[in-house]
Amino acid sequence: METRSQLFIGRSGQGSNKHRPYSCLRIDVKGEGQPKFIVRPLVAEWYQRRWCDREIEPFEI
Repeated sequence: METRSQLFIGRSGQGSNKHRPYSCLRIDVKGEGQPKFIVRPLVAEWYQRRWCDREIEPFEI
């Protein structure tokens, strides 16, 4: 089974309204016999000369 990402966080806007997101993933491994991976997208965005955090729901694979 192939899984493709449906999550895209990219730059948008122009001039002083430009959004500049930076992202990474945190992956927690849980479970004993068969592992479960909890994926937490982490996003910080530079917008209007300050850093903002974006909340994105974690998901399990």
